[in-house]
Amino acid sequence: MFNAWLRSHPNKPGDKCKWQWIETLLRIPLEDFRKNALTLIIALYLVNVRKLSYDEAFNIARSWLNLSKSTRRLDFNSDRLITEYLKNLQRLGYLGRSFGLELLLVQRK
Repeated sequence: MFNAWLRSHPNKPGDKCKWQWIETLLRIPLEDFRKNALTLIIALYLVNVRKLSYDEAFNIARSWLNLSKSTRRLDFNSDRLITEYLKNLQRLGYLGRSFGLELLLVQRK
């Protein structure tokens, strides 16, 4: 049912208003839920919507985590997490949007 909804409501990269909240998120440091935001929102957005290369996506994700580090020290290796997740996206063939949203829904249960 959820996949059918996604197919009937495609988000196009040119629909800036649909993605503005993520661009805003990239400018805001988070104290909590940084891993989730990175893996379920930011990395997927950078790869699938902005169609950035691995290096570009890595640098933006690292910059955002460095910004978030100013609110509270990171309790994980940021470079390792970014690398691991971007490599997984590459391995999966960039199945970002539906994969990430389904994963988020599973984690909420």
